[in-house]
Amino acid sequence: MSNILYLLNKKKNEKKYIIIKNLSIVSVKGKDAKLFLQNHTTSDINKLKKNEHIFSSFCNSKGRVRSVFRIFKYFNGYAYIQYNQNVKKQILEFKKYCIFYKVKISILKKIFIFGFIYSKKIKKILNNIFFKIPNKNNTFVKFKKTFIFFFKKPIKRYLVVTTLKYSEIILNTMQYNKIYRDVDDIWLILDIMSKIPMIFKMNKSIFIPQEININIKNKGICLNKGCYQGQEIIAKYQFRNILRRNIFLFYNDRDIVLNHNDFIEYNNNGTWIIIGKIFFFVKFNKKNFIQAICKNIKYKNDKFRIYKKRYEIELFS
Repeated sequence: MSNILYLLNKKKNEKKYIIIKNLSIVSVKGKDAKLFLQNHTTSDINKLKKNEHIFSSFCNSKGRVRSVFRIFKYFNGYAYIQYNQNVKKQILEFKKYCIFYKVKISILKKIFIFGFIYSKKIKKILNNIFFKIPNKNNTFVKFKKTFIFFFKKPIKRYLVVTTLKYSEIILNTMQYNKIYRDVDDIWLILDIMSKIPMIFKMNKSIFIPQEININIKNKGICLNKGCYQGQEIIAKYQFRNILRRNIFLFYNDRDIVLNHNDFIEYNNNGTWIIIGKIFFFVKFNKKNFIQAICKNIKYKNDKFRIYKKRYEIELFS
């Protein structure tokens, strides 16, 4: 397995924090909040527990994913986390259906979001501030007006959504313990390399959920709840077992020029064949972190390259 810390030029147990500015929190509240989300997302919101968060999607009538988000219980309603590029458009999409429900959808203001890569010291500090923090069994906890998420992939990490008061406490505590701020892109890269699909304008309404790691196993889709947009198509792919494509992760440690939709080739017994294409990538420290949609098969070797450009890339597993 490729070491994500090595690729990010980080040492084991390196202690830093990230102020995340490219995520937003959207509140969904009202008498029909649960029913609204149940009818317009691919997950079973009725089964969402108070100590968990689930990654879900919103699809069109053809079962193609228009946007993705992470849903959790928020006080007397719900909220979801989403990358900023999609937030306003997603709210407009949802509001088309709001006339049939008693529900209010709005971006939360005066919210501060921090990311932490796990270490024993970070765990201790967060525990001292909030008195309880999540773990692999209880991946989501609430402390007063603070919400803390735990992720296992690609490495253990915490996401803290909090108020101005506690953001100042966090910053002062980090300064006192000589823990310094890391670059913002780190969290995005960790999301990419944990197979959280980056669905934005250039690649929305193309993939069904199962092709981009939104599935029954991770509670991203449910096939036996009430109807929602695209359910019949999604169910057909599931029951006929016709998942021909899937997300694959690649990286390259050279300063090369990539484009979305660049084709990826695989060396199959000496013959280069096109197996898929890039749908999102980020360049960081002269490295490229890539999400690609490729043929859903087992690859026998690690010989991949970008079509025509012939840049070699490595499979991240």
